[in-house]
Amino acid sequence: MNPYAPIPHQTERGVFAFMGAMDKRKGRKTTKLDRFSVKSDFSLDLMFERFYYAKVAEGSKERTLKSYRENYKFLTDYLDSRGIGRDVRNVTRAC
Repeated sequence: MNPYAPIPHQTERGVFAFMGAMDKRKGRKTTKLDRFSVKSDFSLDLMFERFYYAKVAEGSKERTLKSYRENYKFLTDYLDSRGIGRDVRNVTRAC
């Protein structure tokens, strides 16, 4: 394992940041580098991704995970066919 490689971790906002990497010159830790997500906090795709990987981490069966992906695809196909953006604020209102 490379002691100089950055160590990814997830921040409060679900954005990965790299911290704890050693500086090759002095053996000191580098400062934290946050990476900000380009996607909106209201993005259905981002929310589904968080949900999906939480289920993976919980140890859900592959068939269950496949079902989640298929059902999410049905939802997004419907939204796309109706011209409704993939934003949670668009789908929580009564149509």
